[in-house]
Amino acid sequence: MGDLELSSKPSTFKGRRLSFIGGNNMNKKIFLEKMTDRTRMFLSDSDLDRIKNQTVALAGLGGVGAIVLELLARLGVMKFRLMDMDRYEISNMNRQLFATIDTLGKWKVDVAASRIKEINPYAEIETLIREKANRENVDNFLRGVDILIQETDSPSSKFLFLEYARRYKIPVINGHCESITSGVVHIYDYRDPKQRDGYRIFRSSILSRIARKLLDKKTLDEVNDEYLDLLDKCKKPTASLNFVTNLIGCLVVSEMVKLLTESGKTYTHPKEIFIDLYDLKLKIRTTRPLKKWLTLLLKVPRERLRRSKITLNEVEL
Repeated sequence: MGDLELSSKPSTFKGRRLSFIGGNNMNKKIFLEKMTDRTRMFLSDSDLDRIKNQTVALAGLGGVGAIVLELLARLGVMKFRLMDMDRYEISNMNRQLFATIDTLGKWKVDVAASRIKEINPYAEIETLIREKANRENVDNFLRGVDILIQETDSPSSKFLFLEYARRYKIPVINGHCESITSGVVHIYDYRDPKQRDGYRIFRSSILSRIARKLLDKKTLDEVNDEYLDLLDKCKKPTASLNFVTNLIGCLVVSEMVKLLTESGKTYTHPKEIFIDLYDLKLKIRTTRPLKKWLTLLLKVPRERLRRSKITLNEVEL
């Protein structure tokens, strides 16, 4: 088949105006085949079908999440569920792919849904959630999905997504910045009953202390909303570079493809992928053992706890 060409006589389907040479509408099958021509030079038809038929839940559409969504749409993923509680602001424009003058003030999920349709008008947007993650919406969001890409910022949402993904045996991929020049990617394959929990994604000492009290000693049903809000009070804005967040998003999609097609080499938690673009480091490392975490946590300065309005009693181990 030749390259896709547009004719002067448009035809309309699924709310999108597309026209093709000769005035004949190109059907869904041919469109997807041509869109993934170059991808199929590496991935087999069966691999692409497997990716296409997955229902992908993407929570968080910021610096990493937007890149992930763009790449998934171009891979031919056909079913999306999207969640993000924010609208676009000027401060997003240094790194977030869909943040432009035209999208300022718009809901991120709405902009993302439109972008998917611009790439693949046949893709389905099953769910759009424009509110903060809570028990009810996370439960509904994850029921029936095949994989979760978790890119939300708030610590409480990370906890909720991991808990419900484990409950429904859904694999989770999470990528985030570790410093301004580095990032990590975690995989939690909860389809495997031996998969270890991933609660130690909370990087700051204070968050780790609170998280351990909440998560290692209680079930989800026993953790009340007050404790979840306490987790989020420790979260503060951090520096970010667009070439770091973009590369992390690429790593997330790469790991998803390998996980779904059962090809290549993957590492699940407690192993993680670490990359630093300034020091040019790429390595597989293991999450700190509990003993080392305890040693670090006990060194948290008391004045830092006071500044965050959290008492030692609230976070005691």
